[in-house]
Parts: sequence; C-alpha cells; structure tokens
Amino acid sequence: MKLRGLKSRPPRKQFWRASTPGLSTGLGLSGRAGLSPAALALLLAISSLSLPAQDTVTIPKSRLEELERKEAELQKLKQGVTNAPLPNAVTPSAQPGVAAPIPNVPAAEPVVTRPSPPVASLPPLREGEIVDSLDLANQFRADPTAAQERYRGQKITVRGVISGFEKPMFRGNYRILLPGPDRATMVICDLLPPQKYTAVFTAEHGSKLVGQFGENRQTLAQVGQTVLVHGRCRGMKDASVFMIAENFELVR
Repeated sequence: MKLRGLKSRPPRKQFWRASTPGLSTGLGLSGRAGLSPAALALLLAISSLSLPAQDTVTIPKSRLEELERKEAELQKLKQGVTNAPLPNAVTPSAQPGVAAPIPNVPAAEPVVTRPSPPVASLPPLREGEIVDSLDLANQFRADPTAAQERYRGQKITVRGVISGFEKPMFRGNYRILLPGPDRATMVICDLLPPQKYTAVFTAEHGSKLVGQFGENRQTLAQVGQTVLVHGRCRGMKDASVFMIAENFELVR
C-alpha cells in the first residue's frame, strides 16, 4: 500500500557541537549552527592544549610519603637477601672437627745473639789473632770508628760457620760468607782459587763450593762447616765487614 501526499525528507546533516561550556555561545554560534573553518581550527587548538592536563594525577602528600616509605623498606629487604649466606654454606672455621687454615706466613730469620766485648776493653791486636765473625761484626756495628782503628789493614784470622757462597760472574775470585748478628750484617771473605784449580763454582743450589782441575772436581767447602779464613781486614762497607783472604782451612 502506497502512501501518497508524503514527500521524503532529505537526511539531516550532523553538525559538530562544541564540548567546551559556553564556547559556542562565546563565538556566537548556536548548537545547531555550522562552524566556520576558522572557528573549527580555534576549537581544535584549544582542545589540544587541554589534553596534557588530563594525564596528570594528583596524589595526596600522605599517600606519597607512604609509597616512598614502602619503597625504602623493599630496597632494604632486597639487600638483606643478597648479603645473606646460603643455608647450607658453612665456613671452614665453623665446621665441626675441622681446624681453620693457617695463613702461610714466612718465618722470621733467627737473630744470633752473642755478647761481644767492646773494642776499648780489648788488649792490643796481635798479627794473625783469631777473631770470631760474630764478634767482628758486632764490634763494627757498635763502634765503627774504634773497630776501624783496630782492625782495618791488619792481618787476622776470622773463625765462623759458613752461611753461604758467592761467585761473581766473569771473575776468578769467589766469596765465603760468615754470619753476623743478622742477615744484613755479615763477614764477606774474598778469595782467589789456588793455582791448581782452573775454575771454582757453587753447586747444589749454592750450598757447596767446588773446584775443578782438568776433568776432576773437588768439594772445597760446604754450608754449615766451621772455617778459619786468613787474610787482611778491609773494614766495613754497606753494613758488612770485608776481608781480603789469602786462604782458608776447615775446622774438623
């Protein structure tokens, strides 16, 4: 059934309505009136300026302080978990029946103590007189001036226990080391090898002095043996007493 006399109406046009209160009124536009291009651009600019303010969230000060306090407590808990030892970890010293390891500390060298008579209390020195290496070193340390006057340039015999040897490179001489009161102070006896030896050298990590003649080798002295060194005293230099020795003999 067809209805006559009714004309179809064209679709109504949709117009944009300003969301800002009073904005359309201030522009002189009604809610159904169309917007001019200039008015539309102005409205878009104003709306874009108001968008960032909508992302800001206001938090009360008391709530903010509470969140900061909880954050600090959380950090402390994390540090405590990181530094806490493992449940099954036991330090060596805490293990029952197991002694804690002792650090490897090198033992101090023993200091040889020997009371030596002062130089001023001694009688005049005789040529070739036997002087113990400890007494000689002690007297040079205690009174260098008096010891220099008594011993320097004099022929004496030094008695002592061999503590080591030295063999300078590219030189024919060798040295016998006799102990003083400590490692820094010793009596160094410088010798030339007898003519029958073509070479003199140390062996067994410096504990032996060996002389060579032809294809034969002979042990001349060893560390720990007592020796008499005959020679002339040269005085003290660099905390050691030096002797220019002519020869030596072992005390059996």
